[in-house]
Amino acid sequence: MYHKLTIEETLETLDVNPETGLSDAEAKERVAKVKTSEKSGSFSKYLYEAFARPTIYVLIVASILAVVFGRAGIAASLIGITAIHILLSALYRHMGEKTLDLSVSHSVTHAIVLRNGVKMKIKSDELVVGDVVTLKPGRVIPADLRLISSEELVIDESALTGFARCEKDCNDVIDSDVKAEARTNCAFEGTVVLHGRGDGVVIATGMSTEMSMLTLPLDVPEREASPILRKLRRSSRGLTAFSVIVAIATFFIGFIRKDPLLINVLTCTALIAATVPYGTFSEVLGVLSRGAKKLKNLGFFPKNESDIETLGAVSVFVADMPKIGVVATYTNGRIRTPQDEDTVPFLDGLLLCEFKDPSLRKFASHKCNAEEIMKTFPRTGELSGEVNTTLHRAGKATISYSGGEVWDILNRSVKIWEFGKVRTLTESDREDIDEAIRSLLDEGYSLTAVGMRFGDDSPYDTDLIFLGIAATCAEENITTTINAKELQNSGVKLYLLTEEDAEKARLGAAALSLSSDNLIVGREVERLSDDELAKCLASTSVFAGLRIRDKVRIINILKSRGKTVAAIGDRISDAPVLEAADVGISNIHAKDVAKDASGVLLDGTSSPDEAILCGKVTRANIKKTVTYHLATSITLLLTCFVGVVMGFGFPLSAAQLLLLSLITDLLPGVVISQSGKIPTKTLHYGIYAFCGVLGVVSAIIFNTFKGMGNTAEISQWYTFAIVAGLELLLLVPLYFLGRDLNGKRN
Repeated sequence: MYHKLTIEETLETLDVNPETGLSDAEAKERVAKVKTSEKSGSFSKYLYEAFARPTIYVLIVASILAVVFGRAGIAASLIGITAIHILLSALYRHMGEKTLDLSVSHSVTHAIVLRNGVKMKIKSDELVVGDVVTLKPGRVIPADLRLISSEELVIDESALTGFARCEKDCNDVIDSDVKAEARTNCAFEGTVVLHGRGDGVVIATGMSTEMSMLTLPLDVPEREASPILRKLRRSSRGLTAFSVIVAIATFFIGFIRKDPLLINVLTCTALIAATVPYGTFSEVLGVLSRGAKKLKNLGFFPKNESDIETLGAVSVFVADMPKIGVVATYTNGRIRTPQDEDTVPFLDGLLLCEFKDPSLRKFASHKCNAEEIMKTFPRTGELSGEVNTTLHRAGKATISYSGGEVWDILNRSVKIWEFGKVRTLTESDREDIDEAIRSLLDEGYSLTAVGMRFGDDSPYDTDLIFLGIAATCAEENITTTINAKELQNSGVKLYLLTEEDAEKARLGAAALSLSSDNLIVGREVERLSDDELAKCLASTSVFAGLRIRDKVRIINILKSRGKTVAAIGDRISDAPVLEAADVGISNIHAKDVAKDASGVLLDGTSSPDEAILCGKVTRANIKKTVTYHLATSITLLLTCFVGVVMGFGFPLSAAQLLLLSLITDLLPGVVISQSGKIPTKTLHYGIYAFCGVLGVVSAIIFNTFKGMGNTAEISQWYTFAIVAGLELLLLVPLYFLGRDLNGKRN
C-alpha cells in the first residue's frame, strides 16, 4: 500500500522523522515480525533424543528383569552407565551446535540505519518498521523499503522479479495495485543496489516482505547436514544392522548352548547399545565445533558445518587479481596506468632507490631488466635523511636518485622531466602536480615521488629534477596474502582468473608465485570446447581478459571433473563466482552481495589458505574419529561373538560393554580433534585390521584366564583391562602419524 502514498504521507503514517529516524526507545516499542536466525536445539531436546533410542528402552527393560531375578548390582551398573552416556551425548551435541552457531555471527548482513539522529550499523534482523535505511552500491537491501530519497538509484531485482536493472525514483506515486517490479518507488529485501544512492523507510520485515511471501507456500527445509555427516548416517545404519544381526546370532547360539538366559539377554542387549554408533554423531559434531573454534581464532567465520568440511575437501583454489603495489603513476604531466608507464629515468629511480615498500622495486623490475640496470648504474654513495638518496656511476658521469614522501620531493625540485627533456618547474606545473597528488590521495593510495640530479661527486637531495609519482595500495586485499606454496603442499592447485589484460595478469601471477608461461586470454577461452578447456586447465594456471561467465564456466568444468573448488572475492562482480564454487571466501568488510554468496568470511588477520589447511585437518580428524568408533565396535562384536561360538562364554559383561563404549565415546573426539596430522588410508585400514584381530584374540585371552583357575567374572575384568588399554593405545597413531599440514596453526 505504501507505493500509493507520497513520501510525506508515508512518513506520517509510519510516524517517523526522516532527519532523526527512530529513537532506540521507539524501536524497542515497535512490533515487527522480524526474520530470526536459526537457533540451535535446547539441551532438553538433545537429552530427549539421546534417551529416545530403542536400545535404551530395551536396556531399561533388561535392568528391570535383572532386579526381578535378584541381580540388583547388575541393574544399577547398567542404569548408571546408560544415564551417564545419555547425559554426555546430549551435552556434547548441545555444545557442538552452540559453538557452530556462534561462528555464524559475523556472516549476518548489516544495515546502515538512522537512529537518534545518527547513522549506525546494526544487524539486519534488528530492523523494525519505520527505520530509515541508507542504500549504497553493493549493499543487499535488508528489508522492504519505501524510498524517501534517490539519486540515480538502480537496483538488481533479478532474485525477486527477474529484472536485473530497475531504475528507482522516490517521487513516483503509483495509484493502483501493481506487481513488485512496477513499484519504482520501493526497494525489496534480498535485492542488490547496483548504482546510485538513496534512503528508504522500512515498511516490512521478516516473513512480511515480498521475498518471503514469494517462498511462503514452500516448506522451509532444515539446515542441511554436511556431506560427511550424511555419509556417517548411512554408515551408521549399516553398522546398526550388522550389530543387531551379530547380537541376535550371539543370543541364539548362547541359547542353544544353554547359557543363563538372563545373562544372555542382558549382554546381547548391551552389545547392541555399545556398538550402535549413536554417540558418533555427537562426537563428530564436537570435532566440527572445535574446528569451527580454531577457524574463528584464526579470523575465519564459516556459516555452517558443511562449509567447514567443504574447506577440508578443497582441491582447487580460484583467486582473482591481487592488488598490485603500484596501481597508478604520475609522469609527463598526467596520471597513467602501470601498464602504460614507460618513463625510463622514473623506472630506474624506483629500482635503484632504497624504498621500504618492496612493491615499487617489483613494479620497476617488471618494466625493465633489473639486473642490467643494477650492473649499468653501480651505487657509489648514499644519503639518508627525510628522503633517501643514492649516487650511481653512469659511465664517466654520475647520477643520483632521491625518493620519498611526495611533498618533500616536490619541494626539493626545481626542474621537471617531460618526454625526455628537462625544463624549469613552473608554478603551473606545481599546481598540476598538486591536483594529481590530491586526486590519488582521495583514492586511498600511498604516494612515493622520485627526483634525480646529474654530475655530483657525492649524493645531494636538493635542486632535484622531478621525475614522477608512484601510487601504491594502502592496504592489501585478501587475495594478496594467499600462500601458494602452502596450498601446493596440501594438494590444492591455485588458479588466477581475472578480467585484467595479459600484462597485468602476469604481474598478478608473479605476486601469487604462479607461472604465466602458458597464459590464456578470454577470447581463446570462448573458442575452446569444455573438453579442450579442461585439458588446458591441467597445464595452465593463469587466465586473463575473462568475463564473469567465463570464470563461472571454468569453475563448473573443474567441478564436473570431480574437483572441489574454493573461490575468493569481495566485489559485487565476484558474487556469481562465489556462488558457483563449492565454498566461497570473502572479507567481513566486503560488499554485502559478495558476503551473502560466500560460505566463509574472514577478518584479514590470517591468510585465506590457512582456512583450507585448518579445514583439511578438521576433516581428517572427523575421519579418524569415525574410524576409531567403527573399529572399536568391531572389537566388541567379535569378542562376544567368537567367545560364544567357541563355547568360552561372554568375555565381557553387559556393564563392561557399556563402560567400554562410554570410554571410547569420551576420549577420541577430545584427543583426536587436537591433532594436526593427515593420516594415509593405510593407517585407517591398519586400525580396522588391528581391531578385528583384537576381537578374536580377546575371546581367546578370556578363555586362557579361565583355564588358569580364575572365575568368569575375574577373567572378564582381565579381558576388559586388556581391551580398554589396547583401544586407548590406538589413539597414539591416530594422533601422531601422518602429514603435518598446519601444526603451528592448530
